[in-house]
Amino acid sequence: MQGISVNISYKRRIAVKTSAMRFFAPIEGGTCDKRQRYGNAALILRRNSGKTYMETRPQTENEKNITVQLIKIQDGIRYIMDLILCVYLVLMITVMPFYFQEGYVHIATDKALLCRRINTAALQGLLPLFLISMILSFGTFLLEHKGRLTGAVWREQLRGIGKKVTLPDLFIGFYGLALTISYLCSNYRENALWGAEDGWYTGFLPQISLIAAYFFIAKCWKPRKKIFYLLFPASAAVFLLGYLNRFGVYPIDMISDDPGFISTIGHLNWYCGYAVTVLFAGIGLLWKSSGRNWRNLLFYGYALLGFGTLVTQGSMSGIVTLGLMGLVIFVLSASNGSRMYNFWVLAALLSSACLFTELLRVLAPKRLNMEDEAIDLLTTGAAPIVILILSCLSLALLGRAISKGRYPEKHMHFFTRALGILASCVFVLMVTIMVINTKNPGKLGWLSEYPAFTFSDSWGNYRGILWKTGAGCFWEQDLLHKLTGVGPDALSAYLYQDGSEGLQQMLYNVYPQEGAIMTNAHNEWLTVLVNTGILGLVSFLGMMITAIVTFLKKAGEASSAHKNNCAVYCGCGFSLLAYTINNIFSFQQTVNLTTMIVILGMGMAFTRAESASGCNV
Repeated sequence: MQGISVNISYKRRIAVKTSAMRFFAPIEGGTCDKRQRYGNAALILRRNSGKTYMETRPQTENEKNITVQLIKIQDGIRYIMDLILCVYLVLMITVMPFYFQEGYVHIATDKALLCRRINTAALQGLLPLFLISMILSFGTFLLEHKGRLTGAVWREQLRGIGKKVTLPDLFIGFYGLALTISYLCSNYRENALWGAEDGWYTGFLPQISLIAAYFFIAKCWKPRKKIFYLLFPASAAVFLLGYLNRFGVYPIDMISDDPGFISTIGHLNWYCGYAVTVLFAGIGLLWKSSGRNWRNLLFYGYALLGFGTLVTQGSMSGIVTLGLMGLVIFVLSASNGSRMYNFWVLAALLSSACLFTELLRVLAPKRLNMEDEAIDLLTTGAAPIVILILSCLSLALLGRAISKGRYPEKHMHFFTRALGILASCVFVLMVTIMVINTKNPGKLGWLSEYPAFTFSDSWGNYRGILWKTGAGCFWEQDLLHKLTGVGPDALSAYLYQDGSEGLQQMLYNVYPQEGAIMTNAHNEWLTVLVNTGILGLVSFLGMMITAIVTFLKKAGEASSAHKNNCAVYCGCGFSLLAYTINNIFSFQQTVNLTTMIVILGMGMAFTRAESASGCNV
């Protein structure tokens, strides 16, 4: 090709596109001659008489053949890695929730060991392939830049890599680093390596393997909605079993069946953590959908079943999550008539599930094997009827307004903001009342009679004593271990080996049972703080917050490039938010932590593929 002269300023970069890549070279002052030939090309820079000349030369036939072969091998390796990741995701989504060996006897340990085997097998296949692929990529890079590896080339390569790293990537990487530092600084490495026994097993190696799995899913998996949607039929079967179990029906014979254990997940707290994480992913898809098609009808049934099991499962954290997620979804619905309509459809489904459960309780009054105030409130009395009537009226009014193009967006914005402010004020007021009443019992008159307004050992189904003990474990650490923690999943090791006598006695006064072991504080953030220190908590919170914001922000984008994936992003964002709310009163464990990481990885894989292709995947 004929040379072309262009005037450029100091430190301005021009891009020269070859058949294999884009090469960025800094040109400093003067005039630049650019000559480009057809075919694979190598770039040559010359300086002559104060001018910078840029020209290309063709690669040799041998260089061409080697480059092509290296690229083909890399494509083959990526294909194999993608297949491994597909198998990994299918196993984690469809097998792990149902896996057990002897009913509820050591079911938690069964799932933890299965998760360990799946992670180990997957990483044994992925890590060597990844290293080979990296070596081949580096070899291809060197071949394409033979004889011209300037500092500018390296800087541009690093800049390109940096653009692919997201904020959630950074924070989850920092969390992995915090786990490593915590383990190395721990005095309980034997306990921290795999984690607490009795089924917890969320120590250093299990969490590091999940972090590695996240990066492989987010960066190497070719996203497929069909695999993402496997979450819902699998969890629907789990929900159905859980709902039937609450009425004493066990289609699968479970040894040691007990009201404290449910479905094929295990303890009701484990079940609740899994249920909210997956259910609200489906709720997000339904809330973001439009029209009335067969897929939406299936999701209506899924939501109905999920609400039914959530209001009867027996864990208060699930009811709190349901209420707060309802408030969040209502506030997010204000700007769009279709979203607000879908919100009231969800409210109608919730009330219908409650009324159906109430009907079953009337027909079989002694069958429900778990009762508490929350279950009675939602499945007896007037509450579900009022919600259903309000939902039907709202749907009728909204349907009419939307059909006429008169959705009152400004009024809804004002109302939802006012509701959000009111809810915040109520929360602050309740905390204030609790602080006053706890420090000065009886000072608030009749309000002092309510246990919810006194932070005692028994507050929140004995979460009070667990939170106090967890806080005590943190404050007893020196500066180093306040930063790094006692070790991943090593809270119990510290508490029973080196915890102060006063701390142990305080816990024993409430839990004197022989063999009772406190392995977590029933608050994920407090437990992470004790186990991995301030460094671990900051990185973990950063990971969750940036991921939730990323997904909800993408879900709100209306551009055609994101339109078909908005529902997936919304599902991922709602899932992570529900997981976070639930775990304010609960804890990490094999099932919900693995499910959360899998959903997080799949969601980030969709964002990566979309950014790379600029179209839907």
